[in-house]
Amino acid sequence: MYIPYQTIINEGLIKEQDFEVNKKESYRFNLKTKEWEELGNINDDYYHLLQNAKWIIGTDSGQIICYNHKAYQIHYGENEIKINDNPGFVQSLERINSYHLAYYHHQHIYYLNGFNWQYDSVSVASSNFKNSGMKIWNKKEAPFLL
Repeated sequence: MYIPYQTIINEGLIKEQDFEVNKKESYRFNLKTKEWEELGNINDDYYHLLQNAKWIIGTDSGQIICYNHKAYQIHYGENEIKINDNPGFVQSLERINSYHLAYYHHQHIYYLNGFNWQYDSVSVASSNFKNSGMKIWNKKEAPFLL
């Protein structure tokens, strides 16, 4: 399990205007050892994607995010963010709204329109995404010792 960042809500202890604090450290929980591992600091570009996304859906390896007429495939295990800016593909994804019941399964997003009860799907082939050059997290630099 991966946690890209945490929002600490401590309304009882922090001044009202600042009661939400975002800790930008990324973590991985190992289910076998039941221990947390700090991976580094969340990449500012990925943090911006999460904060401003049109929508996000979970996948087997991470997430698909729609933002600014582009689709991003997030792969936590590889610390990799891929991009697809094909207008037709992105438009198909952007049509999936909050009133759709949607889920991801085997490189497809299936969704049900809650208003007209129409069921549809979009193929989300990983091969159609290219490397964006962005990472999910950046390793913390070791302290400089003299």
